[in-house]
Amino acid sequence: MAIDIAETLAALDALNTRTNEAMRQSVADGLHLIQATAMAKAPRGTPGNSTNLPGDLARSIEVTGPRGRGARGLYVGWVGPTTVYGRLRELGSGNGIFPVRARMLHFFKFGEEVFTYSVHQKAEPYLKPAVDENLMNILAIGIARLKAAESAV
Repeated sequence: MAIDIAETLAALDALNTRTNEAMRQSVADGLHLIQATAMAKAPRGTPGNSTNLPGDLARSIEVTGPRGRGARGLYVGWVGPTTVYGRLRELGSGNGIFPVRARMLHFFKFGEEVFTYSVHQKAEPYLKPAVDENLMNILAIGIARLKAAESAV
């Protein structure tokens, strides 16, 4: 039985291309799945309690990527908020939020002017739960795409 090396190499190249694209698309799908879940879980806020409108945090959650090396099938991406307070809402403020350059913090809360030395933000996780909830779904997406890439001719 003769083996056509050129044909075998071409088939392996085609398989590599399909699996790379399957992995890139799986990462993209996973990122968007996490984004949608995090947007649904993000704290909405109360009108007048902040200078930001309710829902600004959820609307700021963006996806970057996937980026990577197609030759190796390694892709990464990022999901997260663009608001400055996004991390504080996820993790809380720990020991408090203190003024950096001024002596006091100054803001408006429900229309009332507030001066204070510190404030505390309780943690309201929305990103980590979104990742945790979707890990098995993302794995299933990747497996299905790889099986499809493997069986495509």
